[in-house]
Amino acid sequence: MLAYASAVSKLRTPALVAAGLTILPDESAHAAAIRAVFGTLDPTIHAVPDAQLSKETRSQWILPV
Repeated sequence: MLAYASAVSKLRTPALVAAGLTILPDESAHAAAIRAVFGTLDPTIHAVPDAQLSKETRSQWILPV
């Protein structure tokens, strides 16, 4: 989702910005679905801790190895 937000912010044509913004809700839904699946597999796995990824939450969504 972070990649889409970054790419959309670089668009200059209003129609393209509008089209790009329609993708963001789907990406949020995908992130929520992935979190739910991982949660059913193992509640201690936090692969996608936040559907709204940002620079401020980056440390929360990078998995330790």
